[in-house]
Amino acid sequence: MSQMAIDFSIETEGQKQAFKTEGMLVGETLIFHDDKHQKHTIQFLDNSLRYLRDGDPSFDFTFEENVLHQGIYQVGKQQLTFDIQTHTLKQSHDTLELTYTLKQRDIVVNHSALILKYEKMQEA
Repeated sequence: MSQMAIDFSIETEGQKQAFKTEGMLVGETLIFHDDKHQKHTIQFLDNSLRYLRDGDPSFDFTFEENVLHQGIYQVGKQQLTFDIQTHTLKQSHDTLELTYTLKQRDIVVNHSALILKYEKMQEA
């Protein structure tokens, strides 16, 4: 388990959310909270990535290049299912870059680009 410095940015249809925070890397799972106190969990898998966000709204999305996955998005008591088309998924030891499209029945809901930079914090 390592304490990590997180620099997070996501842009969807011209709207951008960006914040810096601290988190934990536990094995292959990065856990952190945003400025709205929502918990983000990112599991780095072999050729894919699972991204969960707790709060309202919450979601459970899996990203994998050239593979269509279904994801759950929940707002209040309403649950929506999306098809997730991953365009790019680039991972390195300290950076994640992801572009994807959410669809419902072949209707494009939005396009998003996510950049996540993370590095181990120095121990005091």
